[in-house]
Amino acid sequence: MIPEQSGRWDREEIPMTASVTENALREVPLDSWNRLAEMANALADENGGATTGEQIKDDYINITEEASARSGDGFLVGLPSPQALPNGDLVVGPYEVQVPDIPAVTIVVEGTYHSGGPNDWYLKGTAKLKVAGKTVWTTEYHFSALQRYASFHPDVLLAKADVTVGVFGSNNCLRIFGQGCYRYTPMSSWTCSEFDETLLCFAQQEVMAQAAVEPFAVFQGECGANSGATSEQGLKIGQQVQVGDETDLSSCVVGNNQACVYSIRLIVNSGVYGYAIQVDGQGPRTLVGSFYLAFKDDTGAIYKLNLTSSTRSTHTVKFNTAKPIFHSFKWSNGPIPKW
Repeated sequence: MIPEQSGRWDREEIPMTASVTENALREVPLDSWNRLAEMANALADENGGATTGEQIKDDYINITEEASARSGDGFLVGLPSPQALPNGDLVVGPYEVQVPDIPAVTIVVEGTYHSGGPNDWYLKGTAKLKVAGKTVWTTEYHFSALQRYASFHPDVLLAKADVTVGVFGSNNCLRIFGQGCYRYTPMSSWTCSEFDETLLCFAQQEVMAQAAVEPFAVFQGECGANSGATSEQGLKIGQQVQVGDETDLSSCVVGNNQACVYSIRLIVNSGVYGYAIQVDGQGPRTLVGSFYLAFKDDTGAIYKLNLTSSTRSTHTVKFNTAKPIFHSFKWSNGPIPKW
């Protein structure tokens, strides 16, 4: 039986120790990197051309060095909006998950979802494992009401994963969870980190289509640092925030040292927490400091998010509430008090 999510993911990354991790990577035999390059070159069309062991080694170390220089939010998830086809099907992804504490290893999920009713649906697509930005393993899947999930176990010498991908719950939520692992040589032991993320709920997309919900909730407020915005209509499930005329919030919801938010979306979530706010944004380009966000729902509850990583990524705040509508939110270079 596949377990339900046990709760909100506390995205506290354990910083890597550069002097240990990076030096160890530089000592990995070139033959190991060459074998990874062979796997990537077998999928050269997927990767946009051939590569070399030296190039994969350099890219792997560079990604690791960038991650060790900052404190981040655990793993990162790229969440592009689903695209509707003329026949009503949805193209979803590619969703790219960065395994916590292993920044050079990512897992990608993409596919096409078709719905003909509550029990007449399917999702078919592809799952991939990337090392240093190169696809080194790929497989296809096909889910339906009769077969909701599948588990995969790719092993590519210096990296491996135990991954379950599937469509779960009454809201038909696409979820990926498991663990990713790395090691420095083919003979050394594995170091692993777990991940668990809900990427999209298809029932929500169907409700939006039936109800013809406006894609954006319009908020009014003053753009710039240490500000906020309010909306008479409120942010509802499936909508994104628009401030004034701005749907790209990166020039409005801003903080110090290039900290900003690009988009904010309210969605249905599977598992223990029924709802989630997704924020596409980045923290300040400094070694210390955060960009603070706070959202108030119709019950008066406030949900907070701190962006610490300067890398743009999608952050998720999961919660339960009796009234999933938001009429105000604030952003600041420092902690935000209740209002």
